[in-house]
Amino acid sequence: MTYQELLEHNKKRTVKQIAFLTDDIDKAVRLWVDKLKVGPWTIYKFSSETMKDFHVNGELVTEPFEFEVALSDIGDTNIEIMMPVKGPNIYGKFIETKGTGMHHFKEHITDENMEGYIAELKERGMDVIQSGWCGPDFHAYINTEPVMGFNYELGNCPETIDIPEEYIRYYPEKD
Repeated sequence: MTYQELLEHNKKRTVKQIAFLTDDIDKAVRLWVDKLKVGPWTIYKFSSETMKDFHVNGELVTEPFEFEVALSDIGDTNIEIMMPVKGPNIYGKFIETKGTGMHHFKEHITDENMEGYIAELKERGMDVIQSGWCGPDFHAYINTEPVMGFNYELGNCPETIDIPEEYIRYYPEKD
C-alpha cells in the first residue's frame, strides 16, 4: 500500500485496547494506580462458567479454565491486565516463554465484518489462536507474536459484557 492509501485506510480503524499480562493482578493494578494514576479497575473472573464457545488453538475447551481480567480506561483507550489462573489459554504459555508485559492490542471489528476479516488475515498466514464469547462480547486473537512480538486481538467491543456480579471485584473498592 502507498503512504496515502495507508493513511486513508487507518482513519477508519479503532484501536480499542492495549493489554498486558501479569502473574499478580492485584499487585499490577495497585502499581498502575500508585505510579500512573490509572484506574479505577474492574476485575472480572473469566471461566468456564462465564464464557461460551471458548477455543484455544482451534480446539473447543471442555475442561475448567479461569483467568482474571482487569479493565480501566484512559480516555477512549481501554487498558487491560490479564492473569492466567488455570486451564488452557494463550496467556500462560506467553508468560512462560516471554514473561509478563505487553501481550496484545485490540481492534474493534463489527460483527458483520468479523468473519471476512478473519478470513483475510488467514489468507495472509495469520491464524486465530484463541476465541470465545462472554455474553455479547466476542474476541479472537490472531497469532502475530512470532513476527511482531505481540498478538493482535479482534473484538466486537460491546458497551457492556455479561458477567454476574459475583465474578466481579473493584480496585480501589467502590464507595
